[in-house]
Amino acid sequence: MLGNLPWMTCLLTLLLPAALWGQSQGSISFSRGSFLSPDYNLTDTREFNYLSGRFSNSPGPAQSSGFFTDMELQLSPGVPVLSYLNPAEFYWKSPLFAQDQSLSLGRRRYTWSSLDERWGLGLFQPQFRWNPISPESQGMTGLFWQTANRKSQMPFSILLFASPFFVPDQGAGYEIENGTFAKSNPYFRTPPSQARLRGQTDAVNYSIEKPDTLDVVQNNSLAAEVQLGNPTQGIYFGTSLAYKPSNQLAMAFQGYISPNSSVEVQVLPAVYYHTLAAGDLGYASGNSKIGIGFIQETPIDPKYSSEWTYIKYSASQMVSPYLALDFRGVLTEVSYLKIQGAEESITGPMSGSATTLLPSRYSFGNAYALSVKGTLIRWQQNQLHAEAKYQRGERGEFNHWLGQLKILTRKDWSFALNFDFIAIDDSEASKKTLAEKYQNNDSIALGVGYVF
Repeated sequence: MLGNLPWMTCLLTLLLPAALWGQSQGSISFSRGSFLSPDYNLTDTREFNYLSGRFSNSPGPAQSSGFFTDMELQLSPGVPVLSYLNPAEFYWKSPLFAQDQSLSLGRRRYTWSSLDERWGLGLFQPQFRWNPISPESQGMTGLFWQTANRKSQMPFSILLFASPFFVPDQGAGYEIENGTFAKSNPYFRTPPSQARLRGQTDAVNYSIEKPDTLDVVQNNSLAAEVQLGNPTQGIYFGTSLAYKPSNQLAMAFQGYISPNSSVEVQVLPAVYYHTLAAGDLGYASGNSKIGIGFIQETPIDPKYSSEWTYIKYSASQMVSPYLALDFRGVLTEVSYLKIQGAEESITGPMSGSATTLLPSRYSFGNAYALSVKGTLIRWQQNQLHAEAKYQRGERGEFNHWLGQLKILTRKDWSFALNFDFIAIDDSEASKKTLAEKYQNNDSIALGVGYVF
């Protein structure tokens, strides 16, 4: 318990402002999660306990300046690798020259592309990937300038972003013990325990060469967005451009057979850049909305020396039409994603052994999605809130159900049931999806929380 004392101090520090800032909200919760699949083997135990705290505040209608944040801290007693701090947003906002212009400094979330956010691709903004198959967006870090006029006949907004710093995705924690990845985190994708090298298949010992922190952090980012029209009524259009590091680092490896016949593999992460061009076109009327989004991604090859083996990614084009309907406070949305291009070529002296050691660019290919979110029942100031999402590969190679049922009481208490189920078929297409790596991670979690 004493080992968690620094984390508990952080938790109290995180929640303290909720009692001091009038327009803020804090929450604390306890939950217990269980993995259900009989084939689950990513950790030695199937059940985990979590103590979580969250603090957030956002600009109100009449609040033009101030410090705003959205942070979450989780403790997992006895399993420190599952504890985390998720600083999704923390920024200072102030008006600039006129009330319709603002300047923000720090980490801030925006919807640069509805396609990117809807499908959780993490192309523009970094992601919190504690659970990789259910990532959450985090803000980019830097300087934001925005101007908007929502009252004119043609409402518009312009957003510019620049930064000399880069913060990549925040992934699941891991531990290495005696050259192998420890079975301590159910959400860490463990590399193969065996590999074939120069005609020989043996156990693998891993070592990770961590790049210098400054080599990762000191990378420039530029982005711009223009929106025309009102997204809640009539026709609207938006476009975004960006030149920035990819939020997912490139991975390269080199290996050799040791005198004791084990395969020694060195892994080297590296930053690489890509350019992004995105667009959104839609029409909203009453309680319905229809639209289409697209993204063009052009990766720039990472800079590795000749002894490393890595993947080169080609340019890709993504298109996603969607239809949304809000009926009595319950929002239902159906969408489709088509990805073209995104070809992968392995280069390096060990390219023949790389297919099982290096990750694919995207978590899945073409897919369908259905989501539902809203309050189902209200009684005596209590509510039953539901949120669910279903994704299916175009060829049925994977199915993913994710959701939450939550009872919100008038006394600021809440009771939640979370579920996460995955199914894949036995095909080559399924092996290229992230779901295949977590096919035995079916889970449910029960929790109780308090909001103040």
